[in-house]
Amino acid sequence: MEEALADFDGDYHQLMSHIKRLGGTDTDFTAVNRGARKEMKKGRNQVNLTDHEELSTWAEGYRQTKIQMEDLSDPEGDARTGFNLAKRLWGMLGWD
Repeated sequence: MEEALADFDGDYHQLMSHIKRLGGTDTDFTAVNRGARKEMKKGRNQVNLTDHEELSTWAEGYRQTKIQMEDLSDPEGDARTGFNLAKRLWGMLGWD
């Protein structure tokens, strides 16, 4: 479980650093968080920190978003794509 928590936080911070390196603004950070929230049906602060599968899906979503995001032309779309891929990889349909 500790590894899943570390990945959840670590991959989030890596994505935020990636956005910053691309010249991201507060608007871009907000768009990424909005895209993740739309795809996952909840925000980062609502993730069940005792659910290994949920934590791992979110961590994978951050990784996939970073891969998708070559520039800042569509940060919300990149996040939605990244988290959709993560759900497919982990076999999750999201949490309502």
